[in-house]
Amino acid sequence: MTRAEDYYNDFCIRQQHTPTIETAIRWADSDWAERFPIFMRENTIRLRNIWHGMKQRCENPKATGYKHYGQRGIKVCEQWRNNYYSFVLWAFLNGYESCLSIDRINNNGDYCPTNCRWATLNIQANNNSRNAIIEGKTVADWAFEYGINYRTLHNRIFRSGMSLNDALTSTLYRTKRVAKMDKEGNILEVFDSAKKAANGNNSLRYHIQLCCNGEKKTANGYRWKYYEDNKSKKF
Repeated sequence: MTRAEDYYNDFCIRQQHTPTIETAIRWADSDWAERFPIFMRENTIRLRNIWHGMKQRCENPKATGYKHYGQRGIKVCEQWRNNYYSFVLWAFLNGYESCLSIDRINNNGDYCPTNCRWATLNIQANNNSRNAIIEGKTVADWAFEYGINYRTLHNRIFRSGMSLNDALTSTLYRTKRVAKMDKEGNILEVFDSAKKAANGNNSLRYHIQLCCNGEKKTANGYRWKYYEDNKSKKF
């Protein structure tokens, strides 16, 4: 028995995980035994969060997203649910990278080795049961084609009500100047964008944008409008 086989079998015994013959052969013929401790050291925090998140979504009715997972009957397989190290080992042997997220190949299937992969946000979004089809393509496909962040495009369309064409081509959503006003409509201050007006507060930024789009009257106690230099200083 090689040192790699020794290490692998010892690991499996200690973690109560039984190796398959195929995996044992692959392990013995590679440098994985040397790489695995480094992998564990560098990735265990994120992987444990992913593992915990899977179980919460599927088992805790109070968890965010439970209605899209546990309520639909989606479960975490016993092999992973009862043994965190079994999940880590699967991640190591199946292409885990810190830039990828766990994705179920069959969106109606469970979290298990045969139905999961590590995928980019674009692939994962396309596989999402909530991903809308617009003019023959998913939002993720449009975002990839135009080089726009998926979440940004999704928010432009579904939160701000922009048309597909405006959402794909307009830069005004992010860069249009906004005016902060008192309740009488007098301009108190002008900012280069809603983001700068919110000073890093994403929730406030969202509400400022709602005011600018006419969907809300005030945000943080002030009125807000998109600002144009040639307009009167009172709205």
